[in-house]
Amino acid sequence: MPEKQNVQHSEKKFSLINFFREVKAEFKQITWPSKQETKKNLIAVIVFTVIFILVIGGMDLIFKNLFELVFGLK
Repeated sequence: MPEKQNVQHSEKKFSLINFFREVKAEFKQITWPSKQETKKNLIAVIVFTVIFILVIGGMDLIFKNLFELVFGLK
């Protein structure tokens, strides 16, 4: 029968104070984007969203007209 008394636990007990200390330490390691990078990324998201809306809207219009033509739904 193996002895379990010699096994050391490397787990630390949970402590709310330690948790917030570690969160603070992690936040110090974050590299935030510059204002210019943020503007550039925001513009890219807006342009992609507008293109996506136009593509989906165009496909919706095309399929709506096709269904009206094929099934005479007017």
